[in-house]
Amino acid sequence: MAEKTGFPRLIVVQTDQSEALFLERICEEINARGYRLTRLPIESDALDGSASAVERLLEQVRGLRSPEDSQEGGAVVMGVGLGANLALEMSTLDRAIPRRKQFGRQTVIYPGQLERHPVLAGVIAISPFLGFDFSISRGPYPSSEQFDQWRLDRCRGSGVLARLLGGLEVSKAADRGMVGIPAPTWRQLARVLPFASVTKLLPSLKTGTAFLLDLGPRSGDIAMLLGALNAKVTVMDTPMEFPALGHATLTVIDRFAGGSEGIHG
Repeated sequence: MAEKTGFPRLIVVQTDQSEALFLERICEEINARGYRLTRLPIESDALDGSASAVERLLEQVRGLRSPEDSQEGGAVVMGVGLGANLALEMSTLDRAIPRRKQFGRQTVIYPGQLERHPVLAGVIAISPFLGFDFSISRGPYPSSEQFDQWRLDRCRGSGVLARLLGGLEVSKAADRGMVGIPAPTWRQLARVLPFASVTKLLPSLKTGTAFLLDLGPRSGDIAMLLGALNAKVTVMDTPMEFPALGHATLTVIDRFAGGSEGIHG
């Protein structure tokens, strides 16, 4: 099929997690629909849970744009599992840089003039890890967030404690969004999750964002709770299996293609 025009470039983020089967099937269906798609494989060594690592990825996305891409947000980033978490982090840090000039010790900012536009037009997050303060079966609930945060921080290091804690599998990953995705180790999670709380992440999203989650019987409640954290968020309940997942993904992409308001329709 001929490549569609007039739609932002679709960047597929691929980490070292076991999402390859999902991505291959989804990318096949996206290509068959005619959307432009670019794979962005990310080595685990490039990730350390820091803002600077995510900002480097945003610059990579900026470099993938072609002349025909829109100058004001040219890419929709999609990921599965931990790749979805990384895409969400990219949205939180994607921002406009105003034009400024230095006159001696004084900095003058030019209103309405940008030195750099945001690079993202949206995010599609398929089965991400929702955080330790959110459960699909119960919604938001009190958790040992301070301990979870301490553990995440320790797993980013290279010492004995990092090796001992980082190699263990994260428990109840499916109840925290990763249905059908192999549970990550703490080290893998720490490389893409800067903090343990989803309620700190979602309000910072700067683009229209679609979550594709297998929510089960509480789908309406969970969708409402996630959407309440940020008006830019839309939640679609779908099984993490094909052909249903492929159809749901294409539906979301078609909504993005319909315009800036299409994702909220």
